[in-house]
Amino acid sequence: MQRTPPRSSQLQEFYYSSNLASGECGIRNERSQCALLMNFDTTDFPYVWVFQSYGGWHNHYVLVLEPSTNIPYDLEIACRNGTSAVLKPQQVQRRTLTVRLQRF
Repeated sequence: MQRTPPRSSQLQEFYYSSNLASGECGIRNERSQCALLMNFDTTDFPYVWVFQSYGGWHNHYVLVLEPSTNIPYDLEIACRNGTSAVLKPQQVQRRTLTVRLQRF
C-alpha cells in the first residue's frame, strides 16, 4: 500500500494469503521509519490476513495484520472448508509468534 484512503472514503477490505513462501509478515511506516515484523512457523500459522477499515467499519480507521490458523475469518465457513486448525478435547497446542519493532 503506497497511499491509504481518508476516513471519509468509508472503505473496508479483507485480504488473505495462503501457501506462504516463509513465515513472516509485517508493515512499514515510511513517515516514522519504523516497522512491525512478525515471524512464525507456517505449520503453526499457515495463513495471514489483513483487514483494513478506512471509516467503513464502525467509523474505525485501522489496519490489522495477523498470522492465522484459519481462513476465512468466519470460523463456521473455515471449518466447513477444512481451512481451520482443530483443537480436540483435552489437547494442548503451542504456537510461537515473534514480534519485532525496528527502525529501517
